[in-house]
Amino acid sequence: MAHTRGTPYNTGDMLGAALTLGAKTVGDFSPTGCHSVAWDAHSPKDGGDREKTNEFTKSGYPLGLMLNGEGKRFVDEGIDLRNYTYAKFGRAILEQPGGIAFQIWDKDGQGWLREEEYRDEIVRKIKGDSIEELARECAKEGLQDPDAFVQTVEQYNAAVAAHREEKPEAQLNPAIKDGLSTQSSKMKLDLAKSNWALPIVKPPFLAVKVTSGITFTFGGLAINPENAAVLREDDSEIEGLFCAGEMADNKLCLRPSAPVDGGSVGSSAGRDEVSGSCGVAARPTAPTALVVLCCQ
Repeated sequence: MAHTRGTPYNTGDMLGAALTLGAKTVGDFSPTGCHSVAWDAHSPKDGGDREKTNEFTKSGYPLGLMLNGEGKRFVDEGIDLRNYTYAKFGRAILEQPGGIAFQIWDKDGQGWLREEEYRDEIVRKIKGDSIEELARECAKEGLQDPDAFVQTVEQYNAAVAAHREEKPEAQLNPAIKDGLSTQSSKMKLDLAKSNWALPIVKPPFLAVKVTSGITFTFGGLAINPENAAVLREDDSEIEGLFCAGEMADNKLCLRPSAPVDGGSVGSSAGRDEVSGSCGVAARPTAPTALVVLCCQ
């Protein structure tokens, strides 16, 4: 089950109320239909922390590995820079068994982790002096197959070593896609790590359990873009019901990193009909009026 990054009060009650009136839905209403990030599995489940803010984010995966609860990798952690993968991988974690994963590093990899995300005061650390011990400790936190975990890391290390032997000139550079990979003429993993493939060989070893932290969902209501009126399945307007903001015609599901916020919808549609810069509102004179707030 994913955790909520923001307010615990954004429960979707008004979306549900609109649906009872026959509102047409758009976007992605699937169980993983949301913008999400790798998030501390031990953080509060129902809402963020206003003091810690974004410190529950766990974005150190490009320089380590992520294994699911079955002990298997499920993404190419180094396919691109973090800013281009964090939302995709948040969803990928949610799609794993139990919606969890384990990020792991060896002693060298730990030196690259951001203090605000991985310091002792903010995250529960799982440690081991060997990969086998680390797997056993992760099993106490939900890892189902410690043997597969160990095998995955060993195969990864072998692939890293083969690449280093073939391309000794390759050097780690976290600022660029450095080509430090698991793929060589001698050995290729079915799921590559394309860049920043550091070996995980030096103890002590560290793992952090993560889940998905939901930023916002991808499902919304269909509206008339000319006046922000909410539509029924037959595209007729529901009298007195208007919608703007992230709950309206949510197309962000097509471009998860698109620089669009909820207010941009409200500012361009229904200026004469909708009160406020975001949200759902109704004409005061409409007898069927329903007021639904969808503010950021």
